[in-house]
Amino acid sequence: MAVKRLVALALCAAGHAVGCGGDPAQVRLVPRFGACPKPSGSRTLLVTPLGDFRADRRAIDSAVALADLPGATEQLAVEVVGPGGAIVAAGKTARFDFDQLADGAELPIAMAPPDGFCELASMTAARDRPLVARTGDGVLIAGGYGAGGAPLASAEYFDPATDSFRPVALPAGFLGVRGLAGAALVALPAGRVALVGGPSPGFAIYEPATGFAPAAVLITQVRAHAAAVALDATHVLLAGGCSQLDDTGACVSAARDDSMILDLASGAIEPGPALAAPRRGGQAFAEVGPDGVRRVVIVGGVDDGGQPITTAERLDLGSPAITLLPGAGATAAALDSGTLVTGFAADGATAAGTSAAIVPGVDVARPLPTAASRAGVALVTEEDGHVLALGGGGPPLRFLPATGVWRPVAAATEAPALAGGHAAVVLGDGSVLIVGGRDGGGPDARAWRFRPSLLGPLTGSLTIVPADDQSAPPLAPLDFAQVEAAGNGGPAWRLRGSGGAAPSWAVVGGPVAADLRVELAAAVPAEGIAVLIGFVDAGTHHRAVLIPGEPAALERRAAGVATTVCRGGVVPAPIDAAITVEVRAGTVRVAAGGRVVLSCDAPALARGRVGVAALGDGVVGIETIAVNR
Repeated sequence: MAVKRLVALALCAAGHAVGCGGDPAQVRLVPRFGACPKPSGSRTLLVTPLGDFRADRRAIDSAVALADLPGATEQLAVEVVGPGGAIVAAGKTARFDFDQLADGAELPIAMAPPDGFCELASMTAARDRPLVARTGDGVLIAGGYGAGGAPLASAEYFDPATDSFRPVALPAGFLGVRGLAGAALVALPAGRVALVGGPSPGFAIYEPATGFAPAAVLITQVRAHAAAVALDATHVLLAGGCSQLDDTGACVSAARDDSMILDLASGAIEPGPALAAPRRGGQAFAEVGPDGVRRVVIVGGVDDGGQPITTAERLDLGSPAITLLPGAGATAAALDSGTLVTGFAADGATAAGTSAAIVPGVDVARPLPTAASRAGVALVTEEDGHVLALGGGGPPLRFLPATGVWRPVAAATEAPALAGGHAAVVLGDGSVLIVGGRDGGGPDARAWRFRPSLLGPLTGSLTIVPADDQSAPPLAPLDFAQVEAAGNGGPAWRLRGSGGAAPSWAVVGGPVAADLRVELAAAVPAEGIAVLIGFVDAGTHHRAVLIPGEPAALERRAAGVATTVCRGGVVPAPIDAAITVEVRAGTVRVAAGGRVVLSCDAPALARGRVGVAALGDGVVGIETIAVNR
């Protein structure tokens, strides 16, 4: 339901030509440009309200007011139109509760040229290899190595509302000469962060509102330089690492080939699964397979001799089973489909262009087209599902899942020269914060924001053409081996079924919702097609199954178990018109071939993404996918 609100867009404070003067504002947008130049000569703003509704961009000129804002607005996207109609700056606010905004409140918004880098004020300390984790709207930054390679025993918080850093007090137990060497920051639900491992036999929880707990809770073993990942809100897995450090923070004991699971509620630990071989460092990722089983994938790190490990491994938390995945890169990022993209070489190693995908339920790493050779790259998944690669001796790269290739980013401003040891994380407005690293061999205190696409979870309307690789369509396949033709300029992007032995799907990046409308133009084979809705992960989603000549069905997959929610009428054969799936207030309605073939209640539908799956051995040709709230 819409309610009338008045929002004034006041960019005068930044010297912008738009929005100067006029009546007093109820709510003001306050732009921040960092070191990026402020647009000049621009007379038009495009503003898009974002929330669980569909809203179009609205042009605002000297009137500086936007009326009839939907009451469910959670975020505002702003674009500045320059000469010739080009977008010269863009940004989004952090999420907000519109009804709780006081009269005269200010909403800060970071503005930058699309695909542009803006340098910010420096951190409170120069940090090589800092630890970073999102917490609330901001970022917690801790540890790293300072001058002379000395481990740091300090932390700070990046406040995106002011583009500034402020010190954060560490709890007792993490202030020794070894600092936070070998520790990990693990993001938890509700903005909480666990500081765990390193030289101290303990852990501490950071709360966005109050900071760290006064003291670390002691545990019974030291484990430093381990790969760490949250298994749920209260359990963290630490895999590999070592048990003893010298004063420089380096391991002086052998690398471990075991893991432990820490209960953050009680401080208790229990043995986790064994590793295939000793490993120090690396990254750990939680993976949900099509069977609903939660596993852990470990990528990168080094062996006892300090040699990079190029074999990833998948650990089964409920059994001693280990799956080895040779050919992986040194770092990884997760796609919306549930697949991991790995690539490049470790910091300090010989540069490599290795790229491979680790697919849930598949026991080999799928090779991907080689990228530019890099070492010490930071990978981060953007809100639209693309993966950004920063640093490593060259300009930024972007992985485009629909085509399965890496492409150079034509940065709108000069990209920072990142020599390694830097970290990157996506902020609540969809921009990317880059901090630390090395500058001329020493630790770096500088920080930057990068502005990618405004497409994100609250986007209200999106249409993609998967075969148009020039538009970088946000579509991520589960298994690249099932994509027969991507970005070849043909009329359709084709997804091949796996014969029923494993799923074959592609997930649309950006919008996340429970109520939405999906319109699909596709060539449907006799084996049929499924439209995914409420996609949370490989084991949790709904799908509308359409097989020509058979009754339509809505299936629910929860914890990997599939059940039929309802069945409808017979699907026409062939399907020669658009397929439409509409979800409103827990009711699902599906039309195919110009007529409704299914309508039923689905109250358990989760907020999630949408996607398309090929059934059996069929090949689905996808021309367009439109998603509207």
